[in-house]
Amino acid sequence: MKKSLKIGISIGSILVLGILGGASFNQSMHFNKGITINDTDVSGLSVDKVISKLKNETSKNVIYVGKTKIVDAKDTTTGFTDEDKPAIKALLKKQRTILPSNVKKNYAIVPQKLNTTVKDQLKAQLKTQLTKLNKTRTVAVDASPILKNGKVSVTPEKKGNQYNVKQILAAYDKAGYSSITKLKDTELQPLSADSKTVKADTEKLDTLAARQTVYTVQSTKYTLKGADILKQATVEDGKYVVDTSGISAKVDEINKKQATLNKKYNFKTATGSTVPVSGQSYGWALGMNDSVTHILTALEDGTAAIDATNDKYGVGYNTYGTGYTTTANDGLGDTYAEVSIAQQKVWIHKNGKVVLTTDVATGKHSTGEDTTKGVWYIMYKQTPSILKGSEVGKANYSVKVSYWAQFTNSGIGFHDASWRTNWSKTAYLKDGSGGCVNTKPAAMATLFANVSQNEPVVVY
Repeated sequence: MKKSLKIGISIGSILVLGILGGASFNQSMHFNKGITINDTDVSGLSVDKVISKLKNETSKNVIYVGKTKIVDAKDTTTGFTDEDKPAIKALLKKQRTILPSNVKKNYAIVPQKLNTTVKDQLKAQLKTQLTKLNKTRTVAVDASPILKNGKVSVTPEKKGNQYNVKQILAAYDKAGYSSITKLKDTELQPLSADSKTVKADTEKLDTLAARQTVYTVQSTKYTLKGADILKQATVEDGKYVVDTSGISAKVDEINKKQATLNKKYNFKTATGSTVPVSGQSYGWALGMNDSVTHILTALEDGTAAIDATNDKYGVGYNTYGTGYTTTANDGLGDTYAEVSIAQQKVWIHKNGKVVLTTDVATGKHSTGEDTTKGVWYIMYKQTPSILKGSEVGKANYSVKVSYWAQFTNSGIGFHDASWRTNWSKTAYLKDGSGGCVNTKPAAMATLFANVSQNEPVVVY
């Protein structure tokens, strides 16, 4: 009986081993239950049957973001061919277990001959749809520091629910090949007040508010503080965004106080009377754009002191302005030419002294060619010179003179007039020039020697 028992056990063992061996062999050739490839059930199938099934499947081309179906495109073929057998065999080996398993697993395989154009098209549709949906969703607003009325405060963040399109598209790129793609619902989140970026921007505005620069205009110094002169400022991408209206207002204030361009003068004449004269080309003013940029840059960079010399402008021949370094005599200084139309005289003032007084003939009054009144400046000098132009009664003329000093934008200037015989006090009424100040040849040489470029010429 002992011998029979041993034989029975041996036969039983052989049968068990046979069954296990057969099961193991079968399992090595077939996929476990619960296994899917690209969402297609391949439970219990061999490699050949899996390939056959995948060939006949269609891709649904559906994309979910969270629980929302965003893209549902037209079905396409999966693209599987016999060339994908090695990948299926490798997957069969990977999913194999010692004992049969019912654990559900989905594997993603990219077919060798996958039409990548389809994936690109689906991505484009995904982007388009997300962008469209975002238009009806609430925009998240970052916490934002602001400098206003001299103080820095932080506006709190506001949450929104717009899709984070960039992150979702990146997740789609990383997602494996699948008939139905499921992506995480990622929303744009605002920067909070305690975020590093907002804190850094707040510190940046605090620094700007605390800064000051000394702006020197001629000999006057203006201390300009960020907290006082900047109406409003924020930070975007690490750079200041500033409302410069406060700086503009300050520059305008300085111009009204000091600038001489277009100034109204109460001019004291050589004979002792005072006459009103309007500024014309003579003078300077601070250019708004240049001055504002210069001041703002100084505050942003922390420059302690700046000078306005390069911020000024003028009109006429010298576009950088004239008389900036002159503050005496209402900005005219003590060196200038004085022209009286009523008296038909010229006085040349040099360093506070009259170095020349001479009779002249100005523009013809009867034809409206009067020498233009106002405060001008010597634009340039030339000796000798050929004057070309026109006047009433002479369509064109060309005449040579020994000395020429132009002072208006229209071409009026001082010059000798050797052809003139009428030097009476009333000559200008009917026998004046075409607008210039005709000067006797003997006096013109002295006049020419005692006037310089950019010096004022007062005509009244």
